[in-house]
Amino acid sequence: MVFDTSNLFSVDKFSGYDRVEGGGRANVGVQATTQFDKGGAVKVLFGQSYQLFGMNSYAVQDSINTGLDSGLDKPRSDYVASVAYSPNSTYTFSVRSRMDEQTWNIQRFEAEGRANFNRWSISMMYGNYAPQPELGYLTRREGILTTGSIKVATKLGGHGLGALGPRGQQDQPVCARRRLCRRLLRAGGELCNFV
Repeated sequence: MVFDTSNLFSVDKFSGYDRVEGGGRANVGVQATTQFDKGGAVKVLFGQSYQLFGMNSYAVQDSINTGLDSGLDKPRSDYVASVAYSPNSTYTFSVRSRMDEQTWNIQRFEAEGRANFNRWSISMMYGNYAPQPELGYLTRREGILTTGSIKVATKLGGHGLGALGPRGQQDQPVCARRRLCRRLLRAGGELCNFV
């Protein structure tokens, strides 16, 4: 499970319909957006989530430890922040991070550049992720994910992705690396070395 600014204000931060969040939460954040005359924009968001009452669903251990080490498994969540800059409608540059609530150590960092043209688009993302021992990731992971897509006809197109140089996974159990690959294929947001 990924907790960042994209789901800070979501009522249920679990993806899919098989789990729902229990208890009550206050999601608090500050967002500022500036738009320029020639079509560019800057968007900044910073926030935190507070467990108010009831069961904290992210602190419950289950067969796959979905919410553990997510940053939401404590009464006060980790801080999340993002900055996105679009000089025009073609290019977007963004950074996202999750910082530990007590130490401010970076638990998750992603920097991404995207280009969207008429019929095709490309993106490149660098990711750096802290260890998540409850999920089987014992060391810090980092790497580069590239994606590309092309629209051939009205309802026909292609999409491809690849990961380069993931480090910190060599000493991980094979099952943990395969789980990471499945997440990449399912969500497109994690790094993979295709074990």
